[in-house]
Amino acid sequence: MYEKDLAHKKNVSVSIFLDALNIDIHAKKLLRSRNLMGSVDYRKILEDCIHGRRLMEAIAYTCAARTYGKRNCSLAAAGFSLRKKRYSMRDSGGFKCDWDIRMALDAYDSCLRDEEQRPDVIVLVTGDGDFLDLMKKIRNRGSCVVEVVAFRSNVNRALRSFASSFLDLESDPKYLNMWVRKNI
Repeated sequence: MYEKDLAHKKNVSVSIFLDALNIDIHAKKLLRSRNLMGSVDYRKILEDCIHGRRLMEAIAYTCAARTYGKRNCSLAAAGFSLRKKRYSMRDSGGFKCDWDIRMALDAYDSCLRDEEQRPDVIVLVTGDGDFLDLMKKIRNRGSCVVEVVAFRSNVNRALRSFASSFLDLESDPKYLNMWVRKNI
């Protein structure tokens, strides 16, 4: 299915898969580069991903760490179902909460459903180039259109160009709740 096929279809359905850590990390980098603080407005992202279409599912893949409690609450309040996973520590002292494979499997599985249960559009909210093979596989299958939503400065070029459409989260300040950082 391609965009031209959707133009004639009534009641277009959409499933949304959000890589919360990817979006959150790059939002913080963007804000810091502008000497701002803030948070992602997941409700506005979800509204623009739905864009008048019938929502089948909206899943956010996130970390179960206590430090992410506030963000996870805002994801749930925005309307996302949460998939939480414990993080693993890196040798560098940082942590990793890698959801790429599960998110890819869930998105691909949604394209394999019976026609009544299958979304017309898959929206990947991530800039991670690891999802390029998933997009190619879904597109070659021909059952779903794939859109990408991410920060322009972070999105993998191939992922962006292969998507049916791209929503740049940097293009409109409504996607970030911002305030000026006070120098102390």
